[in-house]
Amino acid sequence: STNESRWIHHDVGVNTALTRVTHGQGLFVVVGNDYNANRGMIFTSADGVEWTERVAGTVPLLYGAAYGDGRFVVATRDGGVVTSTDGSNWSYRPGTVAGALLLPGLIWADGKFVAVGYWKQRPVVSATSTNGLDWALHEGPWTAGLYGLAHGKGRFVATGANGVILFSTDAAHW
Repeated sequence: STNESRWIHHDVGVNTALTRVTHGQGLFVVVGNDYNANRGMIFTSADGVEWTERVAGTVPLLYGAAYGDGRFVVATRDGGVVTSTDGSNWSYRPGTVAGALLLPGLIWADGKFVAVGYWKQRPVVSATSTNGLDWALHEGPWTAGLYGLAHGKGRFVATGANGVILFSTDAAHW
């Protein structure tokens, strides 16, 4: 929308579930999943109107997306990441975030990427990375899935299953 009240539909040309959007370097990046083909998809646009598919093939399903410090980071279903420094060329790194199943909550804040999600019943609450490639896991008492993540006023706030709301000032201690 150009006026925040009238929205215009723009089709990317494929039947897919688009799940996350981020912005950086003058580009919108949208990620989604073609569940029929069991693959993730990434689209980019400079104007939000015309879209180009950037990743095709065997990239796993995609769930979280963020931009920070010159890098786009997209979380995959297998705990990996797909990254790009220009929005056009993407690299898949499987199993980068050890033990993760899904990372729907992924943001850049306070000089780091922070992810929350599902960790195969491990008591991991979050994962952090300063470069989007190397991740540290932070354990806590919560084993159910976390879905949302935001940062403001010096705090990270995560939301999840069973009505949980967690907060942290460093994304490591919740």
